[in-house]
Amino acid sequence: MERYVFKPETLNGTKKRILLRIDMNGAEEGGYKAWRNAQELRKYAKLAEGGCSVVLLSHCGRKGKVDFKENMEFMVQLLKASGAPDIKYVDSLMGEAVVRDTQAPGIYLLKNVRASTLEKEGGRNGLCEFLANHFDVYVNNAPAVSHRNHTSVMMPLHMEGHLGNIFMEEVQRLEALRNSPEKILVWGGNKMDKSKYVGKLLGSGWKVLLGGIPAVQFKDAKAGITNEMTGLLMEHKNKIIGPVDYIERDGKIVDVGPKTVKLYSKILDESGGIFSGPLGIYEEGHVRSSLEMMKRCTAILGGHSGNIAHQNGLDGVITSGGAALAYLMSGTLPGIEAVVQSRESLVIV
Repeated sequence: MERYVFKPETLNGTKKRILLRIDMNGAEEGGYKAWRNAQELRKYAKLAEGGCSVVLLSHCGRKGKVDFKENMEFMVQLLKASGAPDIKYVDSLMGEAVVRDTQAPGIYLLKNVRASTLEKEGGRNGLCEFLANHFDVYVNNAPAVSHRNHTSVMMPLHMEGHLGNIFMEEVQRLEALRNSPEKILVWGGNKMDKSKYVGKLLGSGWKVLLGGIPAVQFKDAKAGITNEMTGLLMEHKNKIIGPVDYIERDGKIVDVGPKTVKLYSKILDESGGIFSGPLGIYEEGHVRSSLEMMKRCTAILGGHSGNIAHQNGLDGVITSGGAALAYLMSGTLPGIEAVVQSRESLVIV
């Protein structure tokens, strides 16, 4: 896998145009993603100084959802606040403005790649053709989105492609986890979109401790309310451990309770595990139970979990959430396969 990793120093002085897919979705000031991407972009600053144009692609939220932001200029400020080199914002994805405004050597960020409906289409579409025609090298440094066949992930099928250093570091750690005897996942967060991955992990012998929305659905399912957790419980009842108490505020569950923290801690102290998603409502500051679990886990998956860990001095962060679970199941991702195919078809060494 190492041979697929991009080495910025190899392009010093070449005046190449580099398309760099990063992941700043859910990033916040003082958070892990902003800090980690800023660290990595310092390496690319030397390329810009040597005559290269480095153009960043990222996304923020999903179109039609409240967290979607088409204009990404705020991300430039987040990155700079975290120590990134100078970055210029270009409020476009395609067309003459992108070519003109990114021509000079430097680092640039384009607007939200999900602003284009072509991003989700994948395949050889207009966005893909524009990017392939106007850039020389593609680097994927966004493992968290690489379980999706999106245009910005599958670009290596149409041009020279590489994996970035962040991507490679996370793959190496995930590969170690795949071969580890630890088969316990702490599953929290504010949505159920990882349920298909969790179901497959349960089917391969994993046990799951619940928090967040999965824990709320667990409680409802136990009360006879049909939801996404119902099917998982019917098939894997003995492998799913839910909370024995909850903390509520104004009739709303905001975190797991102290008895649950004690129960989960005992399980993790005996065997370790992987943490994926806050157990309490992160946005309202309910992080104490999550921290207790994180201290006992080998790896901490996802953006919000990563922020909690980073702000409290904990190591072991992997930016991927669902993508990490997908890798644990299969040992690969569409984004990896695209780079492998690119390198082999172009015979790049």
